[in-house]
Amino acid sequence: MRALLRYLVLFGGIVLMINGCDGVVSSRFGTLEQSTIDLTDTDVNIGDDDYVKVTNAVFTPVTIDVQSAVFWSADVRQSALLTGAQLSAWKNGERVRPQIIAWLKSPASTSAPISLNQFTKSNTAEGVIGHSTTTDAAAWAKQRFVIDESTHYLHLNQQPARWYWSLAMFLGGLTIAALPDLLNL
Repeated sequence: MRALLRYLVLFGGIVLMINGCDGVVSSRFGTLEQSTIDLTDTDVNIGDDDYVKVTNAVFTPVTIDVQSAVFWSADVRQSALLTGAQLSAWKNGERVRPQIIAWLKSPASTSAPISLNQFTKSNTAEGVIGHSTTTDAAAWAKQRFVIDESTHYLHLNQQPARWYWSLAMFLGGLTIAALPDLLNL
């Protein structure tokens, strides 16, 4: 039992160290500096975990509320980001494939729903491009949107962790990983 506890603590510390190291390296040499993506550019290379500002983007009037698949995650409200040409095609009844779905976490109470209206006043959106959140492809399909594995998800107003938080995570992981030896477990 003692050996199992020792390995679990060691493993937890190593996971924290890796995540902290990744954050520190990414903040200094990686993609955590904000980059600008012009949505009308056809050669856009959108990577995961990029801190981006999307220009020439139009929020669709359609929002989809998606319930979380796990109980500890918040529900989200999603809206597609389209180019002007895509929006015109969509308004003419065509199916469109958005490159980016913007999303925000919904509040816990349904009496105070979130609104994407604050973002629709401009043609820009910024946040962190990440891995796909829970989405309802069938609900999007009913609204004439094609959502597939090439669709990226933009967490609006989200910023990457600062380098010092990543450094603290690395040092905390190092401390946790060393605890079994320090305490003679």
